[in-house]
Amino acid sequence: MCARRQQTAPTRQISVFAISDYIILITLALVAVIFAGSSINEIRQGPLRGAGPWYVAADLATTIAVLPLENLSGDTDQEFLSAGLHAALITTLSRITRFRVTSRFSSRRVTGDMSLADIGEMLGVDKILSGSVMREGDQVRVNVTLVDAQTEQLLWTESFTREFDGLISMQNEVASAVAREVKVQLTVDEERQLAVTDGPDSATYEAYLKGMFQLHKGSPRAYRRAIEIFTEAVENDPTSALAYAGLAIGYSQLGHSPYPVAGAYPRAKEAAQRALEYDSDLAEAYLAVGMYKIYYEWDFAGGEEAFLRALELNPLSPFYTAWLADQYRDAGMYEKAIEEAQITLGLNPNYPVAWLALGQTYLDMGRVDEAIEAHEHLRNNRFWGFAFAATLATADRDEDAAAVLDFINKKENNPFTLSLIYGGLEDREETMKWMQSARDEKIPWFPWLVTWFPQTKSMHDDPRTQQFAAELGIEFPD
Repeated sequence: MCARRQQTAPTRQISVFAISDYIILITLALVAVIFAGSSINEIRQGPLRGAGPWYVAADLATTIAVLPLENLSGDTDQEFLSAGLHAALITTLSRITRFRVTSRFSSRRVTGDMSLADIGEMLGVDKILSGSVMREGDQVRVNVTLVDAQTEQLLWTESFTREFDGLISMQNEVASAVAREVKVQLTVDEERQLAVTDGPDSATYEAYLKGMFQLHKGSPRAYRRAIEIFTEAVENDPTSALAYAGLAIGYSQLGHSPYPVAGAYPRAKEAAQRALEYDSDLAEAYLAVGMYKIYYEWDFAGGEEAFLRALELNPLSPFYTAWLADQYRDAGMYEKAIEEAQITLGLNPNYPVAWLALGQTYLDMGRVDEAIEAHEHLRNNRFWGFAFAATLATADRDEDAAAVLDFINKKENNPFTLSLIYGGLEDREETMKWMQSARDEKIPWFPWLVTWFPQTKSMHDDPRTQQFAAELGIEFPD
């Protein structure tokens, strides 16, 4: 064992990986479980300010919050429908460049006793869109209301009754009506997009919404259930670009893990390619392309290109504030990282990625006791428990780390997690052994083991680690 590193808060900068992860965060239409926080447009005006056609200056924009749609069907099995249409309305509205639309999970902070003015102030918007959904057989009735947040004046309300194959057209009608009521001039391209009336057949679109609802749950079990739904959908409609895209994203999620499912990314690649054959402008398919290029092929330039294309086609999507917190951490924006992690924990106190990001942030700041306290929430988590062991090891609590390590070994013998734990223990040979194994087994997060995780920083001066970096074509961050 070599001498311990002094616990200090290092100065960090965004690496090529962090920039790619920012793009992922903005693009992900499903990286799921708990989403919350501020407007994605605010993130767009951060590192990517002015970098693409979706950018619009804040003083020229109309700010809108879309509240969750109420499920009036009286059947909890129809929650997928109200959740799916809520997300779809946000996505459709966000394609209008003069609109700044809050993320769909920002609106979950709204409580029933809040006035419209309170909601507008909390979410930072001047217009609020709300509504309800009721399904009766094959027909769906959607009621939508637009109000001014400051004056509480009713601006527009309308009721739509459609079958599933008419829901995309209905979403476009709503967006066009909102633009008209707030006197926003649409571009020619926006008018063209909102004039689209055709869509997938009812069965395919219902399957797509059900599959995406499962993906948003964010657990491996839910990902597998989503894949089952999308697989059945493509069997029923072999030309459905949406179903293939959902399938690609589902497999991408099973691959994007410290415990990747074997063969997940090749299947994601195949499904994404099929999706693009049927719709070359499908943002979800480019999302999946970007994920397998970044995390499986380790083609960072190609992945960024795919993510930017997804952004261009569909710039606003729900995202994890927990993962956003980790990107703030990587950028050295520690207070923002803590804020975003705590927002997520306010919605779900048991969400593991939020505890992961919070503990890593405290560790980077040199606040070791608080890091241990945060990561202790992961002690018995089969998926994320390695973070607790790695933090204990970094804090010189080797015996405690060894106990957690023993727990992890019984559950899963994974080179990624063991690299981090032995890195925290500063056992260079064991760390290198498992890093090599992560490389050979093509663990998606291997490049980040080489350059990014604080537990393996002590390996940066090792010629073998430097060889890994050379093979990947990357440089160590300053």
